[in-house]
Amino acid sequence: MQAMSVARDLVGQHVMQEHMVFQRFAATRYMGQVHTVKVSLPGSAITSQMMPDINERFHQIHEQTYTFRLESPVEVVNYNLTSFGRVKKPALRKLDGMGGSLDDACKGERRINFGELIAPEKRL
Repeated sequence: MQAMSVARDLVGQHVMQEHMVFQRFAATRYMGQVHTVKVSLPGSAITSQMMPDINERFHQIHEQTYTFRLESPVEVVNYNLTSFGRVKKPALRKLDGMGGSLDDACKGERRINFGELIAPEKRL
């Protein structure tokens, strides 16, 4: 349902449906722990048959992040939906490089301090 609401928002921003991307995650942790890890979730409804795989992904990510794995129960703290619309890269005009020298492009100069080294900075 959240994805449908977000999709309406993206349509309002002129994003076509085929360019919409939805990513679902759960912030999960061992019961009573403070630190969470982000586990990706399927785009469809989560069924009880999917839970062992989601649980195992949690254990793998937790072990990779914190270097240990427990046999404790796992809890979901937050559910996150990230969405965005893919856009085409803008066409950039190729510059010929014949517009003048670097000194011509310089708007000003000031001294900057790098500890013991003071050097000029050119602002373009």
